[in-house]
Amino acid sequence: MWSIASTLLLAVLSYWVLTVLYKLFLSPLSRIPGPWYTALTSLWLKPYTLSGRRHHIVHSLHQRYGPIVRLTPTQISIIDPTATCEIYSSTGNYQKSRFYEIMGAMSRVQMFVMTDPIEARWRRKLLSGGFSLGSLKSFDGVVARKVDAAIGKMVQVARKEGVVDMYLWWYLMATDLIMMFGFGGEYQMLEKGEVTSYITDMKTLTMLMGLRGEFPRLVKVLSKIPFSPLRLVPELIRRVESYGSQALQAFDGEELEFENGFKKATWFSQIIAEERRLKGKMDPRFRLEREDIEMEAASMIFGGELLYNPQIGLGAASLMLVVIGTDTVATTITYLIYTILKHPDIRDKLLDALEPLRKHDIATLVDSQLVKIPYLQMLVDEGLRLHPGIQGALPRSVPAGGRTLAGYYIPEGTSVESQNWTVHRDPKVFPEPERFWPERWENPTDEMKRMHMPFGGGHRSCLGMPLALMELRRATAIFFLKLGKNVELAPSTTDDSMEGLTFFTTTPKAGKCEIVIKGMEVTA
Repeated sequence: MWSIASTLLLAVLSYWVLTVLYKLFLSPLSRIPGPWYTALTSLWLKPYTLSGRRHHIVHSLHQRYGPIVRLTPTQISIIDPTATCEIYSSTGNYQKSRFYEIMGAMSRVQMFVMTDPIEARWRRKLLSGGFSLGSLKSFDGVVARKVDAAIGKMVQVARKEGVVDMYLWWYLMATDLIMMFGFGGEYQMLEKGEVTSYITDMKTLTMLMGLRGEFPRLVKVLSKIPFSPLRLVPELIRRVESYGSQALQAFDGEELEFENGFKKATWFSQIIAEERRLKGKMDPRFRLEREDIEMEAASMIFGGELLYNPQIGLGAASLMLVVIGTDTVATTITYLIYTILKHPDIRDKLLDALEPLRKHDIATLVDSQLVKIPYLQMLVDEGLRLHPGIQGALPRSVPAGGRTLAGYYIPEGTSVESQNWTVHRDPKVFPEPERFWPERWENPTDEMKRMHMPFGGGHRSCLGMPLALMELRRATAIFFLKLGKNVELAPSTTDDSMEGLTFFTTTPKAGKCEIVIKGMEVTA
């Protein structure tokens, strides 16, 4: 006679079998190409995420299965140009998925993790004022000074030690710049030549946010276990948020009032001015309180590695404010110069293109002069294609009613994504996609321009793109104007050491990019 336990067991097994059969053969997503096990579990993808190689395995799936691939029971990756543009367009109504809510670590919601497009639009309006052409023009001299200082430090270290890690110095430079741009002050990272404790906190919290996005339940459980490192997370978050308050106190003195004392031409002074201008016009729910300003300040610094996106990827440009950053900007500059040094012919062509600038004082060159060097901009565009600061994907949720993408019906609520690493390597859009070929941007097709999205796409793209490009142009141009042919890659810098690992942002596997400066004197 069947016992109650046997009946329950049979019921559970039957339910499990029916669920498996449904996912494999009857689900609307069952027609999506991909390995059979992706219909049943997401666990197979976790090791690649933890090792920083998720973008590589997803890329290999697209190479095998085509422009649309099933990754998990509820997650789809798409690189079809039409579908990608729809997903991240301002009119597609694809909201950010729950991944962002889970990933958010701070006590208040930052623009990057907002899923409500209306709220994000208002926040973006408030945050974008500091990136006007006028504001950036006034900041040009600061960028010039910091680029010169970074290169000078590289030469000093190379003279003393024989090799120098340029990734470190670009990172320190970008951190100083984001502090000066945001608050009018700086942490003097270049002068100190070292990473401060707040950067260590930022990197730790960055990793935590990635873990929360991928393993929310596991992180929740581990945070409750005695002696677990995750038990320290609340204190870590408190410290990170306090950096915003500290920055604002340094920014406007002891008086923490909005009306007086804010330094002109800084990003935060523009936020305050825009908030006052929009007063009475915007939904009261979206007004910025002091705590919001401090939180965005923390994000601004925190975004020292996350404020560029970025794609960070596609969609929104990167983590947190999606403004400009350090880690992402430093990564892009490093990979661009690394790739140029691997191709002496391209380096020589760049030096020829920069030669007319030598009749000017290099220290006084302005960005408007660099913009007029077509080959320099082609190099920047190609560098951003192959090595954007964020190479993974930023997921979106399919709107109500579902959508047909790349010829397949995708039901509402499904998570869809496109990753820069693969979108930028689509041979149908970018012939010879693995080739570093700046000349491809001499006469780009409309589809090339449409699918080149290192700063994201649509209305949630990177606010700080103009400043990031200013840094990229100047760092590349001045580096080669000053060092010329006297610089080369160190033996320790190889294709293997420079493999990009993506933990939301991307960094070299070795964590460094060493160069040798043969002639110790810097040419003017």
